[in-house]
Amino acid sequence: MEVVEANYVNYDFLRNLLSLERSQSGLELVKEDFFLHCGSFVAIQEGVLKESFSLEQARVLENSRKIMGELKDVRLRKILFKAFRDLEANAVNSSGLAKEEKEFYRSVLSLLSQYKQKGSPAEEKVKVKILVDLPEMQSPDGGAFGPFQRGAVAALSPATADLLAQKNAAEKI
Repeated sequence: MEVVEANYVNYDFLRNLLSLERSQSGLELVKEDFFLHCGSFVAIQEGVLKESFSLEQARVLENSRKIMGELKDVRLRKILFKAFRDLEANAVNSSGLAKEEKEFYRSVLSLLSQYKQKGSPAEEKVKVKILVDLPEMQSPDGGAFGPFQRGAVAALSPATADLLAQKNAAEKI
């Protein structure tokens, strides 16, 4: 990917960048001060509009704001996916993101990392005594369990334990 220059932001530049962001799965690279340049562009457009009002200039300003909002939304979604992929690949890289985006990226990485370290809460298991020989089977919650021999003790999901108890194949202990 090539770094998208933000030295001169104008309406066409914003429209083209949004089109690129929509058409590609990866993020277009921007400079750290990209949103500063966008803010300057909008401020200049507001000044021009105040000095000499025209419907065309008002439309350019309104559309520029809409494009910038949509551009931020598209990029934020992509940054979320990037953070998830980068964490999984253990390849953290925030180059090519604007300053504000880097802060968001790092925050998301931190949250994902904390969640990953804690792990998802372990599902409660129910101990059962197996009353009959059971082959390997699929449980009601989609996982596989077994094979078990008569008299074995097993820790199963509540749904599986309930099903086996109803069929007189196990008893809860």
